[in-house]
Amino acid sequence: MRIRIWTFIFFIGGCTVGTSAQIFPPELLCLRGDTLIWELPVNNCGPFDSYDIFFSDDPDGPYTLLASITDPAQTTYVHPNPTNAMWYYYMVSDYDCPGQPQLSSDTLDNRLPEVAVLEYVTVVGEDIELSWVESSSPEVYAYIVYRLIAGNVDIIDTVFTGTTYVDDGADPLNQSELYYVLALDPCGNTSIFLNPHSTLYLSSELDPCTRTVSLQWNRYRNWPNGIGSQEVWVGIDGAAPELAATVSPTDSSYTYDIPVDEAEYCFFLKAVEAGTGASSNSNVICLTADIVQPPDELAAVNATVTSSQEVELQWVWNTDAEINQAGIWRQQTGETAFQSVDNLPLTPPLDFDNAYQDATAQPGDGPVAYYVTTTDACGEVVQSNSVATLHLQGSALPDLSNQLSWMPPDLGDAVIDSYRLYRITPLGSQLIATLSPTELNYTDPVDVENELESFICYYAVAESTLTLSSGEVRSIETRSNTACIEQPAEVFVPNAFNPFGVNQLFKPVIRFGQGAEYELLVFNRYGQLLFQTNDPDDGWDGRYEGQNQSQGAYVYRLRLQQANGRVVEKSGVVVLLR
Repeated sequence: MRIRIWTFIFFIGGCTVGTSAQIFPPELLCLRGDTLIWELPVNNCGPFDSYDIFFSDDPDGPYTLLASITDPAQTTYVHPNPTNAMWYYYMVSDYDCPGQPQLSSDTLDNRLPEVAVLEYVTVVGEDIELSWVESSSPEVYAYIVYRLIAGNVDIIDTVFTGTTYVDDGADPLNQSELYYVLALDPCGNTSIFLNPHSTLYLSSELDPCTRTVSLQWNRYRNWPNGIGSQEVWVGIDGAAPELAATVSPTDSSYTYDIPVDEAEYCFFLKAVEAGTGASSNSNVICLTADIVQPPDELAAVNATVTSSQEVELQWVWNTDAEINQAGIWRQQTGETAFQSVDNLPLTPPLDFDNAYQDATAQPGDGPVAYYVTTTDACGEVVQSNSVATLHLQGSALPDLSNQLSWMPPDLGDAVIDSYRLYRITPLGSQLIATLSPTELNYTDPVDVENELESFICYYAVAESTLTLSSGEVRSIETRSNTACIEQPAEVFVPNAFNPFGVNQLFKPVIRFGQGAEYELLVFNRYGQLLFQTNDPDDGWDGRYEGQNQSQGAYVYRLRLQQANGRVVEKSGVVVLLR
């Protein structure tokens, strides 16, 4: 170590300071072990006497003459120091130059040069920049830069000017690089190896299923004040990097959520020293985010009954969703849970609007509910909302009218605007009413004079408005099941007939209603079956096996079952007249 001492001679009273005839000392360069080394001075003021070496165990003195060197060409001196004691030295030149000031050399000690403290090592593109604080030892004239190479700490360069260095031979894009900077004096003495700094090495792992990038790095070490903060920076598609997050000084990982598929993301980490603001950047790592797109817009929008009484399930999903399979799930009236109906293998490109025809559903028994599931390439299952059919039911009233009722269908977020009711006629569908969303029943009068109105089928249509997650507004029409109502049949049975008169056949008259099943039986008074038919247009002519039966009373039994399952039974006595 060198301590600089300057000697100034002032003449007061109008005299100037003389400098041209000063006696310059040897330039004390350094100590190599016990040997002092200096460069010779140039003094022309008078004859040479000696070079005097002074020493002390305290930098503030007092100093004692150690030796006088009388050889003007001598440049070294050995001071034995078997106990490795700490000594401080300076030199002066003794020339016979009366009245001239005698200057002292720098004061050096026999310690190694003070360390050059690294400020930072940082990655700049494919290179590494180092910066350090100048050593406090004045004898230092250069700095040796070391890098850890294949397990060995090797010299890569010596810097004679300045306190920065750019290493273009390292590999910071693939690994962390470790550096030492040692102060060097002219004797070849160096400061000790102390507190190396390593570059930040950033690595990443893309998870296409969680749609995240996991970043990992080694924490910056050996800043005197420690790490104050760590910043994650990201640039997207060539844009200028922006601060994505500030993480704890103790963190060595961060998970970044990918906002846009197929974009290029470039990351780097910036570590900042507490208190000083010194910083170090990692390598820049870039990747194209090919992530699995979920069905973000998956929504069941309608479950409508077709004219053939099948159910058509309708749903939407985003066309860029990366899904391999769709599942159709159904719950019918009386079932306690949804059951899998079908699995649909899918191939891109997907359609936004989709439909599935369910031929096995029973919408006439009650509402049928559905939802859709999707399975993506990561095996993640997403379930849509559920929707259910509009169920229409009806009954015949005694006043010869048909009562219709329904419940609002479950259409998720759709808002029902109105209902329309239709009769099904031989000529097609006939609109009979348009009702508000709060009206859930309707009475339809029947024309008793029109035999066709004894059995009428109906369906309802719910008109709804649905706003999709994309903001698109849609009109939805949901058709109900077909509900058929049959008025009770009116049966008139004659109490007498004459095969040779006006009423020649005994035949019940069915008014306003036809039977799906019909049976007429006629017995004599002994219980013998004389006549049987299943045809409503067929009657008894008063004969049995071709023989006219005698005049008298006969027992009949009539059974009529209508299409809706209603059974009409009549029995009694009919008189055969001759």
